[in-house]
Amino acid sequence: MGSMLLPNAERPRLMVQVIEEKAQWQGNETFMRYPTPDWQEEGFRTITWSQFADAVNKMAYWLDNQLGKSRDQDTIAYLGPSDPRYSIMIPAAIKTSRKLFIPDGRVTSEGLDSLVRSAECSIWLHAEGSKYRAGLGENTGLRFLNVPTIAWMLDSEEYKPYPYLKTFEEARFDQVLVIHTSGTTGFPKPIYHTNGFYSAWSSCLHLSQKYWPKGTSFDAWVGKMILTACPPQWLGGLHSYIFGPIFMNISTTIAPPGVVGLPPDIFKSVLKHNKIDGIHCPPQVVHELYKEKSTKSLLESLEFIIFLGATLDRDIGDDLCRHTRVIPLIGSTENGPQVDLPPVDRELWYTHAYAPENGNRMIHVPDSSIAGGGSEGLYELALERAADGQPNVHQCAFWNPMHRDISIIHTNELYTPLKDKDGSTRWNFVTRKDDLTKLSWLAKFHAQDLEGKFLRHPDVRNVFVGGQGRPTPFVIIEPNGAVRDFDQASSLILKLYEEVIKKGNEECVTEIGIPKHTIILTKPGKPLKRNAKSGINRRAAEEDYAGEIEEAYHILAKLAD
Repeated sequence: MGSMLLPNAERPRLMVQVIEEKAQWQGNETFMRYPTPDWQEEGFRTITWSQFADAVNKMAYWLDNQLGKSRDQDTIAYLGPSDPRYSIMIPAAIKTSRKLFIPDGRVTSEGLDSLVRSAECSIWLHAEGSKYRAGLGENTGLRFLNVPTIAWMLDSEEYKPYPYLKTFEEARFDQVLVIHTSGTTGFPKPIYHTNGFYSAWSSCLHLSQKYWPKGTSFDAWVGKMILTACPPQWLGGLHSYIFGPIFMNISTTIAPPGVVGLPPDIFKSVLKHNKIDGIHCPPQVVHELYKEKSTKSLLESLEFIIFLGATLDRDIGDDLCRHTRVIPLIGSTENGPQVDLPPVDRELWYTHAYAPENGNRMIHVPDSSIAGGGSEGLYELALERAADGQPNVHQCAFWNPMHRDISIIHTNELYTPLKDKDGSTRWNFVTRKDDLTKLSWLAKFHAQDLEGKFLRHPDVRNVFVGGQGRPTPFVIIEPNGAVRDFDQASSLILKLYEEVIKKGNEECVTEIGIPKHTIILTKPGKPLKRNAKSGINRRAAEEDYAGEIEEAYHILAKLAD
């Protein structure tokens, strides 16, 4: 991938300054590859660092020409397809002293209206097409404006620089990006990121040097070309669209817009048009590619697989780690990524040992045993502010304005300890506190563990396990193929019960006792809805099948009488 600009840990740099440095010193190297409209025939196009920097300058002037000069970190929103415009819009907004609000596009109209008002957003920029301005209420007072095409943005060779004169000290607390929570438990809430939050990402390369020769887990993709299946509407996607290339020296190939996840046929076609070193995606993508023989072998041929947003099925990871590096990326919208040190034992691919500079501390949670989780209980990851009380280049979390006045952050992430071959302690991520499902008789279990067991079955495409406050869990199965009638549905339910729940008789499944009567198949034309991370939208799934769930428990209660 060419030469790399290495960071000076004592001199944190602003995002827009790094872009200009890369354009100057490695201008002909690849920033991103993106699909053409007819990409199956015409392939992908390359954006170099020089082209990227010129496009940023051109869009910065366009923003001022269309909107006037920003008065005081004005908030503007942008919604469009998953394409390079997200990468260009962020630094263009920063240069013009604006902050960019990136909505998910899948929240309810009420939730979106609430976000617009909370973020004090008055301008809604959008790509061509009415769907990118739909879903907003009538009384938001927004001004709508169509942004130019990618071709227009990139037709900017040696475009005059847009001056950005602030130093790091002057700009470090400027709010530059607004992302939001999912809103699964109420209205989504805006999360404000500062320049300092992103500058802290540059410490990843410094820590790699500090911990040489072991390095960090992030070393796998430094200087490499990654294929991302993560949309830019969430932080995991923005990592590969802009922050990874800027601060970790990666180059990114993005998947075709409009594609959910990375289906096997699309994956194979993308690899034909690009030299890909590794993949960056939600675990659901890995599950789907692993199930098909032709794409399973392609996964095994990669240098690395980075997954984020949820846990990867252990059996799949155990198999893949014999062929390639399998790397979990842990982080959150509020706290940023946690820099991980790699295990000595390759088979501990799913575990973590966070760099001490993260400020991490594991705190035992009393009475925290869960079904199948062993007797030692769980530990919560907490992040502690540095002794001098100031945010620093190693800790994204304390650059978040919501954490400005606190000294310790409780992440709600729960882990169990285990030992590596060298005797050091590593940590297995189990779940988040708010992801544990508690039955009516107070037994707790991790629904996604059970979902992983169902997803291994060839007849299962998607699955959702719930049961909060119920006597037993329920399971909603989206089959891999049409179920034509009642007899076929009954046969499939019995098959799944015998082959997933009873076969193996694993402790965690036995303890919580899933009966056949609470296994539900999805209806034709009513699949389980996905969220931006390609996972199941759990609240929507439960709402869509509320009637079927109630009927299942009614039948179960009658059988118990």
